[in-house]
This record gives sequence, structure tokens and C-alpha cells, in this order.
Amino acid sequence: MSLTMPPESNTAISLRTVFQDRLALIFLLLYVCLGLYHLGVPSLWMDEVLVPMTAAHSNEFILNQSKYIEVHPPLFYFITKLALLVGSDDFTVRLFSVLCGLGTCIVGFAACCLVLPRPQARAALLFLIANSQFLFLARTARPYAFMVLLFSLILYLYLQYFESKKPDMVRVALLGGLLGLAFATVYTSIFLIAAVVGSMALVGTQRRKSGNLAAVVLLSLVAGLFLYFFYEAFISKSRVSQAYLDAGMDYATISAIYVNAIFDNIFYFNNLPARIGLGALTAWGLWLLRGNRPFCILTLALLLVPYAQLIVTKSALNFWGRHIAFLMLPMAMAQAAAAARLFGRFGTTAPVLAAATLSLLTLAGYHHKYFAVDSYDVEVIGDNYKSIAAHLAETAVPGEALNYTGEYLEKCTNWYVNRLLPAAARMNNPQADAPVASVIVAKEYLYLGGDKAGFRQRFGPFDTEEQYRSVTIYRRHVAKTGPVAMNGPLFRQDFTFDYTRLYAEAAAVSNVNVAFSARGFAVLPTRPDTPGTCDYVFTNPAGHTHFGVVLDYRSAGWGNVVAVDVRYDDEPFTTVFTTGGMDPRRQAIVPFHRDAPFATMTVRLRLVSHDSLPDTPGSGLRTVTLEGFTVIAADDEASVTRKYGPAAYNTYLLDNYETVRFPATSGIEQELVFDPEVVACRHPDDVEDKRAQVCALIPGQTAGHIDIRYRAPHNDAVFLPRVSGETTSLVAAVLDANGVESGFFTMHGISNTSWSPVAAQFRLPLPALTGAVRVKLQGGAQLWTVDGKALFRNR
Repeated sequence: MSLTMPPESNTAISLRTVFQDRLALIFLLLYVCLGLYHLGVPSLWMDEVLVPMTAAHSNEFILNQSKYIEVHPPLFYFITKLALLVGSDDFTVRLFSVLCGLGTCIVGFAACCLVLPRPQARAALLFLIANSQFLFLARTARPYAFMVLLFSLILYLYLQYFESKKPDMVRVALLGGLLGLAFATVYTSIFLIAAVVGSMALVGTQRRKSGNLAAVVLLSLVAGLFLYFFYEAFISKSRVSQAYLDAGMDYATISAIYVNAIFDNIFYFNNLPARIGLGALTAWGLWLLRGNRPFCILTLALLLVPYAQLIVTKSALNFWGRHIAFLMLPMAMAQAAAAARLFGRFGTTAPVLAAATLSLLTLAGYHHKYFAVDSYDVEVIGDNYKSIAAHLAETAVPGEALNYTGEYLEKCTNWYVNRLLPAAARMNNPQADAPVASVIVAKEYLYLGGDKAGFRQRFGPFDTEEQYRSVTIYRRHVAKTGPVAMNGPLFRQDFTFDYTRLYAEAAAVSNVNVAFSARGFAVLPTRPDTPGTCDYVFTNPAGHTHFGVVLDYRSAGWGNVVAVDVRYDDEPFTTVFTTGGMDPRRQAIVPFHRDAPFATMTVRLRLVSHDSLPDTPGSGLRTVTLEGFTVIAADDEASVTRKYGPAAYNTYLLDNYETVRFPATSGIEQELVFDPEVVACRHPDDVEDKRAQVCALIPGQTAGHIDIRYRAPHNDAVFLPRVSGETTSLVAAVLDANGVESGFFTMHGISNTSWSPVAAQFRLPLPALTGAVRVKLQGGAQLWTVDGKALFRNR
């Protein structure tokens, strides 16, 4: 029996075919059992919940993240909203994905029947059901399952079109609409659109069927309308797409990433020999199916178009198997065809039995890879993160800063570490001869594979290096600096939450982690509803009586706490400042005094995140972080108040950057002075507002500065800095009459693929109504201006 000539007429194949096949119905029941298996337990997979702590609020997290159209198209958000019509709890959202997966199986089997004889089509259905990549996508609480359902419908309509006796324009229009919806769900569906349109044109030209040209034109018009609308409405305004184009990866890296993505759609597991074996079986199956021109040409196009695009753009950043998940169904058909040739001599049911055996074996061996069971103490995709976390916790030694790199889901490992380490292990005891272990676990996306230069840039030189499973662990001893002496008639010191400085300068650290954001370093609590604290100890040889603490913080959730507790000598702690909930101030100046003499003063910074907690600042889910801390001491309140000035210059990002919206200068007279051979200003092509210009270093320059000389009617101002890249930074400093700099704003790039928002306004309080501010640029840093002005009224 030919692999390309099904026994029944292809024109009779419809979705009802599935429900008339008893064996196919049994396989669908198998999928339902798999889909519902532990459905109520949130999984740890990929973007579904970045850390297990957010599992209780995954819907909130998903909806929040899906609103960012630069990462996900609009339907990504609306599909999630559609799922919430069924119910608002995590179970029902995941149930929506399971139902989409069931639809994929039904439509996929009908598509298989258009290419393969019925027994092989059943085997292909089994291969699809057992594909762990499919089970991932059909179970996550993100709309990937809907995306795969669209892919299967598109393949089915495409194959059915070529089996009909004459072109059906209604079906063609529907196919074009589905292609547009696929693009509105995931941007990489552009590959699918190009492949389907090109394949229809090529196959139609070969067959010379009347109406094919009109069908291709209609298909292109319908899909093109979707493309044009979404490009103009969303993609053209995206800064993420430009970052992808600027990546400049080498061809070998792109090819390796793409081949791995293809293997993910053949079968998703980490056994390389098995992956290669199944890959060879799939390639053989595609060769056997070469007689079916529509299927063969489309499959080749689906393989080549994405790779060609990645090569042309020289970028495969964040490219994963799910972005070409439209290959899963053709790969399953090819595997069934190869199984039929291998086992066909044993009867028509042999390929199905072989597929069933392989499916059961892989499901039994890898079910823990895509199903979380009764707790989070499970292996998830690739490595056992809890095992890695346990190793990190067990090997922590006193006075050590520790970093690990090499895993995508580092936040899960980090979550485990924070729970495996006892509270005492997160503290340094200033009274002890040697501090207890200070452990930092922080992985930066840029440092995949254990980048030694990356570690040195963040932490300084490391003492030891260790390879454990797939991660590289670096360790560095951190020496304690001891209590800080408040000397002199007027004392002021800024503390930053550098990875190592925090553990060197703080007397005790408990239940907090260090994170990195565009503002620099920040600390955040590691356990919900559990205080995270940093203690700083000061001696008072000068006998100061008046003190001040300046905090820069972010509190974005009801029930959060940001507090300052103070203790003199061995007295109990007294709270001198506290705030909670959705606090928009982002900065607090806390004065207090003590008339009675004392030897030591302990300032405790206390953070509490209520209920749930992401493990990185700025992710928008009930976050509380502390970004700046300054201590001032003097003999009278007036002196402390005068010293608040420079301390209070710390700035913050205002919450008005959802759209590009430039402010007005509001009467601030100013002049920008810079070396034109170092810095240049130009109007950016992708910004409609013609008043806007971006000032940046000329190519070839590594550092430079812009002086803003101003005369202002008020001191409440904002400015528009922008950074991207690990080597990028922007520093703003006040210039006094003698040209001496006093820095008060620092902004760092996080990665080479992440720009801070266009027109994001940062608060920049002016120290005087007349003066100068120097903005120092390094790397790709930018200062944006409007009408040649850089300072604007803070509204």
C-alpha cells in the first residue's frame, strides 16, 4: 500500500472522520487522561510561572505580562481573557489549554488522513500525543495551545484545498484569516504565512489547476491585511524587534539554536542519541512522503523559511522550539510513515503498536519533565533544579559570595535555595570571630555557560570554580568591613546594594536577595510575608545627636512593608519609619534624634512582600524592592536637613512610559554643551514626534559627556535617559562653581537585548535654581531631548 495514497477518497475526509474511527477515539481518550493528569497542580514550565511563589497568582502574572505587545501580540492577551470566561482560577485557565490541545488532536488526525493511510494516520496521532513538546504547549497556562490549534487548522485546510476538485474560495479566505490570527497570536507565525503562500503558489503552478492564481492572490490579500494591521499598530513601534536585529550572532550559533528547536518538535527530551535516532527516522519518513507534493513542499518550506530569516537577520535570540511548533504535526506524519516501512511487514496494525509502545515508554520515563506532581519537589525540564539548589546550599561556606550560571529557569533554583538555607545561613554576625555564610545566587542571562568575564564584572575575581551538572559555580570570599564610624561634625555616607558590598558592609542580612535593574542594584525579600532585613552598625565617636536616613524604594502591592528600625547599643529596636501598600513616593527622608549618649547605632532596613513575590524587581506583581540607602549624622537638625540635599537627588522612574509621551520644558532655560567629535544628536527614525532627538556617542567613542547649563523657576524636574547593554551606563552629576562633580544618578544597562523605554521620565531634582548638570555617557547610553531641551517639568 502506498504511503501517499490513502485507501479512501481524500475528498471524503472531514473532521467527522475522527469520530467515526474507534481507535482514534481511544487515542483521544488517552490524550484527555494525559491532559487532565494533575491539572490542578501548577507546573514550573517556562513563562507560566517564573517562580513557584507566583503560582497562587499565575493568572494575574500572565495577564500582566501578556499586555506587553512588544513581546507578545494582542491575541496572546485576549485569548487568556477568553479562557477566564470559563473561570478565573488556575485550573480553568489550564483546562482551556487542554481543550485546545484536544482540538489540535482532532484536526491533526483529519490532516493525517489526507496524507497517510488510516493505520499510519492513527500512528501519527499517537506520535503527536506522546510528543512532550506538544504536552508542554497544551498544558501551560499561556495561549500556546491555541497557537498550536491554529497551526493544525491551517495545515488541514491547506491539504484539503489541494484534494478538492476545484478551488474553494471560501476555504481559501478562511485559511488566510487563520494565518492572520496565527500571526496575531505569535509573531513568528510570519514563517508559516510565507511558507503556506509560497507553497500554494509553487504547487498550483506545477498542477496548472484553474483558479489557483486567484486563490493565491486571495490568500495573500487576507493574510496581508492582518500583517499590515498588526505591523502598523504594534511591531513598527517595538524596540524589542530592533534589539533582535542588532544582535549580530554568528552562523554557527544560529544553526545550533535552530537545529535544537527542530529536535524539540521531533521530541522534547535531553537524551542526545535518542533525539538523533528519532531525527533520522523523521528525515527518512519525509523522504518516503516525497510523492505528496503539497505536503512535501510545505514541510520543506516550514523547515527552510525560519532558518533563512534567522540567517538574514543574524539573530536567533530567544528562539525556541515552540516558535516553530507548526512542525510538530508534519514531523509526526513523517515518523508514522517511517514506522510503517519498518514494521509494515508485520501487518497494518504494527506501526500503531510500535508508536503506542514508544509513547508509553517515553511517557513513563519523562512524565516528570512536563507534569508537576504533588509538590514543587520535582525535576523540571533538563536538570533537577532542587538538586542544584541543595548543592548550592550545602556547599556554602562562611563569608562567601556565590554565583551560578548556565540554566534558563534560574529563578526556580533561586527559589529553592532561599528555602533550603536556614535563616541563620543568610546572616553575618558582627559579634562572631568569623561571619556565618553569606550566599548570593544570581544568574544573568548574558552569562550563559559560565562566563568568567561576566562573573568578574559583577563580583570581582573569583576564588574557586566548580562544574556541577549543567551549571558552573563560582565562589569568592567576602571580607567584612566592620561597623562604620560616624566621624566629623557632619557625617554622610551612601550605601549601594552591590552583590558583594551588601554582604561586606551589612552587619547582618536575612531573607533578602540582591537583584539588578536599570537603576542599579536592589535588595528584595525572598519569602512572602516574611521580613527580609539588612542591619548596618555605626559607631558614634563624634557624639552626634541628630540623624537622617534616605531610602529609595519601590512598593507595588497592598500589604507590602518598607520600614526602618533603629537600636542603640543593646536596647530593643524602635521603628522610625514604615510604609506599605501601593506607595507612589518611591523615596523617603527619615529624620530622628537621640540625646542620650550611645556607643553603637544599628539601622535595620526591613522589607515585607505580602502574599506573592517575583524574584526580580520591576516584574509588576506585588513587588517591593530597596534601591538606595543613605545615612546622615550631625549635631543639629538644620545641619542634617542641609545634608539631605545631595542625598535626596536619587531619582526614580515615573509610571508614564506605556506610550511615547514627551513632556514640556515648562520655562526651564537651558543650554546643552558637548564635544561634537564625541557626541552627536539626531532625530530617531522610529519616533513620530519631530521635536525629539537622541544624543549619543559617535561610533568609535566609548565615553563622553553632555553638560546641561540651566536656569529654572522650580527644582522639580525630570529627564529622559536610555540605556541598553552590559557595558552601557549613564551617570548624572551636579557641577559646582569650581567644576567639581557630585554624582547622584546612575543607570546601568541590563543586557544587550533590553532597552529601557523610549520617553521614560526619570525624576531629577535640581540642587539649585541655577547651575549645571553633567550627564556622562558610556557605551550605548542615550540622552533624549525635545526641542533641544533635556530638562522638563515633573508633572
